[in-house]
Amino acid sequence: MKYLLDTNVVSEIQKKKPNPQVVAWFSVVHYSQLHISCITIGEIRKGMLKLSKNDSVASLKLKKWLEELIIDYNERILNIDKEICEEWGELMSIDGTNAIDALIAAQSKTI
Repeated sequence: MKYLLDTNVVSEIQKKKPNPQVVAWFSVVHYSQLHISCITIGEIRKGMLKLSKNDSVASLKLKKWLEELIIDYNERILNIDKEICEEWGELMSIDGTNAIDALIAAQSKTI
């Protein structure tokens, strides 16, 4: 089984006090089953850049973590292609959900 992790799940595991259930789940799932979206990279980068205006130390930590995340997930980072965009359009027409969440949901159908 493969899993596409949402940004909040990826971020949760990096917290000083992560949710114990999330930690437990990560401990039983094989690393090779985990994937992230290129959208997650963009969301983390957005947070890093916003943070840099007020807290450069925290922003640098986030930048380092993002660089490590990209290296760690390497071939397991999902990009967006025509098929995913078509699925996304379908999801958006049925359910007026958040566009970013719908795009990640569309990606999840391809793994």
